[in-house]
Amino acid sequence: MKHTKVLLLVLAALFALAIFPSAATAVDYDCSDFATQEEAQEYLLPGDPYGLDGDNDGIACEDLPSGGGGGGGGSSEPAPPPPPQLDKDVARSAAQRAAKTFVSQSDRLDSASFKGCHRKARQHVNCNFLGRGQTSAERVTCRFKVSVEGANESPSTDVGHVRCRTEQRAILRYGRAKQAMQEAATNLAGKPVPIEIDRTSRLTFWGWAEWRLAEAGGTKTEYCYVELLAEMDPSGTLHVDTRNLRCKTE
Repeated sequence: MKHTKVLLLVLAALFALAIFPSAATAVDYDCSDFATQEEAQEYLLPGDPYGLDGDNDGIACEDLPSGGGGGGGGSSEPAPPPPPQLDKDVARSAAQRAAKTFVSQSDRLDSASFKGCHRKARQHVNCNFLGRGQTSAERVTCRFKVSVEGANESPSTDVGHVRCRTEQRAILRYGRAKQAMQEAATNLAGKPVPIEIDRTSRLTFWGWAEWRLAEAGGTKTEYCYVELLAEMDPSGTLHVDTRNLRCKTE
């Protein structure tokens, strides 16, 4: 009788474990556990706890084959195995070749540096690059992506999402600007006059000059003020303009 009670207790415990599994025995799924995409879709729960939707587009295990319409009731052939996964090293090499070709065909870029890859699907890997180029007048920086798809033996590549930024390299030096502005003020006043200047951009300076001129006989004095703008164009030519010339007699 005692043995019978022990046996009943053991059976009851096993029955409870079967109906109420603990968190420690919770099942985790991945795409390799399913034969078709439709079957995996049934396990795509809110929040995607099993990680079946890598690109968050609402479709689970996109690389799995479709199960078809179904419902015939007859026997069906087993689903084909999923396509082999594109190796990241293969994708990286293909992307680097595509980036090198892209740079060689560009009239603005001189080089490109690799910035990493990330997997989008079993046979789809995206790789990022930073391209650089410069001339005597500007510096160019471009970010672009190379999309790699297909099997390891023959992946295809596509360059896209190109975003570039251009920076002026030329700069108008303070000494050159001041000398040219000083000459313009001197020609206007008819004598050397002091000037004050400030940089307003890489290629421009603004300044002003003032002077006094005594009229013949020394009975009156003329006071003058003028603004000066020095600007260098992309070819390197410097232009100085005089503005707002005002003179009054004291």
